[in-house]
Amino acid sequence: LANYNLPLNRALYFMNTFSITTRKNIIASLIAPLAVIPASLVLTIYSLIANGSSLSKLTSETFFLIIIGLIYSYPLTILFGFTSVLILKRFKMYNLFNTLVIAVLVATIVCSFIVLTISVWLFASYYAVIVASIYWYVFNKVANKI
Repeated sequence: LANYNLPLNRALYFMNTFSITTRKNIIASLIAPLAVIPASLVLTIYSLIANGSSLSKLTSETFFLIIIGLIYSYPLTILFGFTSVLILKRFKMYNLFNTLVIAVLVATIVCSFIVLTISVWLFASYYAVIVASIYWYVFNKVANKI
């Protein structure tokens, strides 16, 4: 059983009922929010170097950031990622720059409902830009091979 390799296109055979754009959106929506994990690790390393914080304290904060980031990024990616790609593709304006602009706009809207301070907005925009860029990359490069 361990030597049996199932090609990805066979593993995702059930998705043949969807259009290619929908399939690429589904794959990108599942993969892109996972970019929160390395983004949080980068922030942890930066905080460790810049502030000299203790590693044990940063480990718990990083875990908290990852959990909160995933809780926010999955629904927002599914809600705004799907719709923004469909709208941008409809108007033939789907590129990385427009995707990142929409990501920052979504971060601004979400921050305005929570707390609108410059630090929270920069933090949310950081995660939004990273998730949106991975979404764009997966949608354009990786999902084309399926």
